[in-house]
Amino acid sequence: MHEALQYIEDLPEPFVQVARELHLMIMERSDSMKLEFKWSLPFYKLDGKMFCFINFRKDYLDLGLMNGIHLEDSFGKLVDGENRKRLRSLRFTDLEDIANNRTEFYLEQATGFQS
Repeated sequence: MHEALQYIEDLPEPFVQVARELHLMIMERSDSMKLEFKWSLPFYKLDGKMFCFINFRKDYLDLGLMNGIHLEDSFGKLVDGENRKRLRSLRFTDLEDIANNRTEFYLEQATGFQS
C-alpha cells in the first residue's frame, strides 16, 4: 500500500472516513493529480506542482491548499494561521464538515487557479 494511503488508513475514527472522502475528491479533480508521501503527510501534486495535503492535528483534519491565499473565501472557511504566507486550510472534525465547509467550492477554485 502507498505510504500516503497507509497514513490515511491509520487515522482514528472519524478522521479516517473524512480523509478517505477528501482523498477521493482530490484525486477526481484531474487525471494529472498525483499522490506523494512528503514530510510524513499525503501530498497531492497537480501538473507537477504542489496542490494540497492532508494533515491530522489531534482534534481535526487539516486540508492545506498550497495557493489558498489566492482563493475567494466567500464562506469564511479558510484558515490562515501558523505563519502561513500562501497556504490556507479547511478543517474537518467529521464527514458533515465536508459539505458544511463547501469543500467542493474551494477545491474547484484551487484547481482552476493551479492549471
